Amino acid sequence: MKGQSSAETLILVSVILISVTALFYLGQSSNETATILRAARDGAENAIFTIDMDNGCTIDIENLTFSSSGTITINVVARNAPPDNISWDNFAENTIENNIRTGALKYIHYALAGSFPTTVASVKTSYYTYDVEVEARRVTQ
Repeated sequence: MKGQSSAETLILVSVILISVTALFYLGQSSNETATILRAARDGAENAIFTIDMDNGCTIDIENLTFSSSGTITINVVARNAPPDNISWDNFAENTIENNIRTGALKYIHYALAGSFPTTVASVKTSYYTYDVEVEARRVTQ
């Protein structure tokens, strides 16, 4: 008979739809994490460029890690820092770490929402609450 579906066809189509839905859900989580890590690196590199230009130092990203709690840790190395009138502890905490964290969080928000935030804070999604920690290390010659 024309136009009738067999039970086997309906079962096959439903199994395919369930499989695709499950894979789509699993893929969304890993794609979000990859997007967030790229956004955090972009924001950190933008902030580093500004710090380098303003203070005449060289800062490089040494490592970027992601923990299961949603915390992104950015390890940076600073050369020719700090300027003569600032102590290393003050420069590292208030200039390097603060500006890189702020830049990374702004870009994470931008990657998810499509606009930069007016106030910088942790970014919450259905999978994680993303936050950024920055650890600065000084290298001298």
